[in-house]
Amino acid sequence: MAKFRFRLQPLLDLRERVERDRRLEVASIEGERRLVEGEIAGFQSSIRAIRAELSAALSPSGGGGGGGGAGVGGSVDVRSARMQMNAVLALQVKAQQAAIRLAGIVQRLEAARSRLLEAARDRRAVELLREKRLAAWKDELRRREAAANDELAVMRSGRSD
Repeated sequence: MAKFRFRLQPLLDLRERVERDRRLEVASIEGERRLVEGEIAGFQSSIRAIRAELSAALSPSGGGGGGGGAGVGGSVDVRSARMQMNAVLALQVKAQQAAIRLAGIVQRLEAARSRLLEAARDRRAVELLREKRLAAWKDELRRREAAANDELAVMRSGRSD
């Protein structure tokens, strides 16, 4: 039996490879995005924890016992409070830097997704051409088989007469 051969198969294979590469690129950038979002969440969590500690240490009810708080007649450890505020500020700067990195990553991700869509569109165009040519090939094969069957039927009827 005849076998369908798509002359543009190498092009289709190339388009599939390009699309796969684009998918890998998108996945890689997505991974970067998740990492940076995790960093930002960690910074925010640390900032909240330090602020809670600082608030407890500066509260009138006395923070954490041990005479280090600002309870009735107690004193505030200004050095410790300053260190905690500096830590909060440093974490805020790191979080802002990570947010800027995240914005760049999001832009790269959008561009990569756009390239992926274009690659998928290009691949699909060649696939549609292949499907169209396969259907035409099958139609031609059916037409030839029908013609051969008709010819056999004519020959049989010619012999039986």
